[in-house]
Amino acid sequence: MLADSQSKSTGHQDSAILEVQKAAETIKYCGGDMGKAAEMLGGQYNERLLQVSSDDCIIYAEKQDSGVALMSSARVWAEDENGQELLSVSVAWQSGGAQ
Repeated sequence: MLADSQSKSTGHQDSAILEVQKAAETIKYCGGDMGKAAEMLGGQYNERLLQVSSDDCIIYAEKQDSGVALMSSARVWAEDENGQELLSVSVAWQSGGAQ
């Protein structure tokens, strides 16, 4: 039973990694347009937080101040069904000015 539980947990974590990566790459591809990224990912955006539900977790993304001129960033993370954060990454892209 312990092996089954560990295998299921590893599967959820692997899925979360792929979903977070997909969301981060989509946000970057959309130049930080969270509404467009949410649409492409089949999720929702409420002017502050992007949310995408998957079978194993919920993906969230929120823009952050990158602290660098002409650079924007967002934090993208996954939570399990209990609200426990599984992993988090930051994504950055060039913004404003000539690209």
